[in-house]
Amino acid sequence: MFDTIINDIFNCINNNINNFVWCINAENFELIYSNNASSSILGINTNQENSDSNFLLNYFQEPSKKILLKSIDEAYQNIKSKTEIRIIDKDGIKRTIDLQVIFNDKTNVYFIMGSDMTELKHNLDNLEIKNQNLEKAIHISRKFSDIITKTSNVIILTDSNANITWVNDAFINITEYSLEESLGKKTGNLIYGSETNVETINILHEGIQKKEITRVEILNYSKNGRKFWLDLRLEPLEEKEDFYGFMIIAIDITKRKNDEIQIKEKNDKIKEFSFVTSHDLRHEFAKIMTLLNASKSAENNLEELKNYLQQLESPVNKINSIISKINSNINLDESIKKQEEAVKVNDEISEICLVDDDQLTNIIHKKIITIFLPNTPVKIFDDIEPALSYLKRYPYNNRIIFLDLNFPKGRSGWDFLDDYQKSEANSPIIVLSSSINNEDKNKSKKYKKVLEYFYKPLTAENLHKYIKH
Repeated sequence: MFDTIINDIFNCINNNINNFVWCINAENFELIYSNNASSSILGINTNQENSDSNFLLNYFQEPSKKILLKSIDEAYQNIKSKTEIRIIDKDGIKRTIDLQVIFNDKTNVYFIMGSDMTELKHNLDNLEIKNQNLEKAIHISRKFSDIITKTSNVIILTDSNANITWVNDAFINITEYSLEESLGKKTGNLIYGSETNVETINILHEGIQKKEITRVEILNYSKNGRKFWLDLRLEPLEEKEDFYGFMIIAIDITKRKNDEIQIKEKNDKIKEFSFVTSHDLRHEFAKIMTLLNASKSAENNLEELKNYLQQLESPVNKINSIISKINSNINLDESIKKQEEAVKVNDEISEICLVDDDQLTNIIHKKIITIFLPNTPVKIFDDIEPALSYLKRYPYNNRIIFLDLNFPKGRSGWDFLDDYQKSEANSPIIVLSSSINNEDKNKSKKYKKVLEYFYKPLTAENLHKYIKH
């Protein structure tokens, strides 16, 4: 009767439990029982392997054998423990098994129970990879968000209908519209005004309709009616056949535009002054020539000659006064020339080099430079050695180099400066760093080829200082 109950229990285990169950003789490690799961999945069969008195030790390979023996030893000492081993099943598939060993000193039998954790382990590993990728994506997203939020360039994101979905702080500051006031609105409905050029508006509308990259310079109005100019670039956001909307990146060019207007006004005044003065000079010069010709006919009449000479005094004094005015305006013209130079693109720059290991920062800085100098090539180096090699190979190109100091791997920006200082290359370097340490700033200025030290991110104002636009 008792034997029947025991058999029923074992049959129940065999037929209904998916976990592996093995019973092993403690004296010779003979496998005296294994359930159906062990046979069907792992290929362990009691009848087939029973003749092997040391079956388990032969079946398991290192390091799993060593782990299993340790668990058996702990079970013999009545130490409860669980462990994890890896084995290869009958189909050659690697499996992860969670084992627990129990020793029964009355029957002198080890009971080994194992759960197949392969799928769970695989899912956990995949989940860990996904979590790592998610954390990386969040980190990049936060970094990108931080950059576009802090940059002085205006950034606007829209949906596919060109309705605003997000604006950065620069937009809020220049337009005086909050994010909440801007959401769902058309950009033009917020900032276009009576003097905004209609043709320019139509060019932008055409770019939106055709989903094309479009660049314009456009006059806008803030919420309180203040005029400002933007160098605006409209770019569609699309991937393969999916279209998401538009990104607008704009630079505040109000100062440049105002300077251009002032220069035009001053030039117009100079032209007017030039016309008036040249007319006056000719008029007084004609008087002098008339008096000189008249004096020739006076022959030896001293009184008449004296009279002509006295009459010459007035036109000569007027000519002298006109010359003084011209000199004053020449000085004015020189100041105008300097302003003109400050608002013209420097066509002599052949390329701009970005030396920075941060790929995202390079992408954003390249976009800003491309908007500012659309015809100037931008070369990117994320490591010191290739950058130095390229610059030494082409030392005489007229370029500007933006250099980051911090490179986590390999050589640093300081190493770059040391090597570059010794080379024939003479292109100016602008240090572009996130370090706000004054020691770094002062140290960089000791290098003769370092033109300036800017804090990240790169802004239009910084470009204006050394790249004339």
